[in-house]
Amino acid sequence: MLHRSFPTAAVLALTGCVCLATISLHAAVPTAPANLSATVSGQQVTLTWAASGNAPTEYILQAGLAPGQTAYTFVLSAATTSFSASAGPGTYYVRVVARNADGTSPPSNEVTVVVGGGCTPPSPPLNLRA
Repeated sequence: MLHRSFPTAAVLALTGCVCLATISLHAAVPTAPANLSATVSGQQVTLTWAASGNAPTEYILQAGLAPGQTAYTFVLSAATTSFSASAGPGTYYVRVVARNADGTSPPSNEVTVVVGGGCTPPSPPLNLRA
């Protein structure tokens, strides 16, 4: 019996002999996560995005201190399309990629997240008298 690998399933009949081909199916690389958005409340940051196509197995959140840079990564379940965390004061540039066994998607849109310093200092006292 003849065995060969083909990119798709095939059954061949050759001179009365039936030869079965090996099925080689590959899922595609995930599509890019879409519509990434961020909300900030104090120092709490919440990110949400639209799910990727082509069966991602995980999402990777990438955050940097400059556009396109990655200083922090967080690996998340493919079942989630949101992430919340506290962040220190500063400006962060965040994007998400999806990954499966066939590779990593292009990045989502990048959002700029600005986290304030937390507490506001009190106003100076008024009308002081000695």
